[in-house]
Amino acid sequence: MKKIAVIICLVFCAGCAQSNLPLRDQVHLGMSIGEVWQLYGYDKDEPLETYKKVKYTLVEKRDTGKCTFSTHRYWFKNTEPFAGDQPYLLTFISCRLPNYDEVQEEIRRRRELFENDPNLKRKLDTFCQKYPVDSKNKDIVIELLHIYINDPLPQCMSEKMLIEINDDESPPS
Repeated sequence: MKKIAVIICLVFCAGCAQSNLPLRDQVHLGMSIGEVWQLYGYDKDEPLETYKKVKYTLVEKRDTGKCTFSTHRYWFKNTEPFAGDQPYLLTFISCRLPNYDEVQEEIRRRRELFENDPNLKRKLDTFCQKYPVDSKNKDIVIELLHIYINDPLPQCMSEKMLIEINDDESPPS
């Protein structure tokens, strides 16, 4: 009888330890994507690559030319006991700021400078040798390098704000 009680206790404790998710009631319209991530315990000073607690997937991304809508599937703890974690579709909007075109032009200008500078190309090659970077991510590395070697660019898109919360009706995968 004691063994059964210990096993039941371990099952319940293991279930509690697995669900480190925030409650659905903590999320509301108007929150920024950073505020949603903070519910999972994310610290903005922590590197994103090392942060694995946010349980989400990108479902759809749509660009209207002025705004970008992105719908993500986030998992939240269910308030009902033994019901398990529940997926919700959260839609965020981020819109272009008035300086968007100027910032994009500056990115293009810096990219040209970068591509014609042999010193920066050597830095990129060194970086790619030190950290394995595949060809599809090389453009991202180039962009980050030429932005941060020069002055950081001003923000040209608004922060992602939560505009819609829906139950996820899709079958679990």
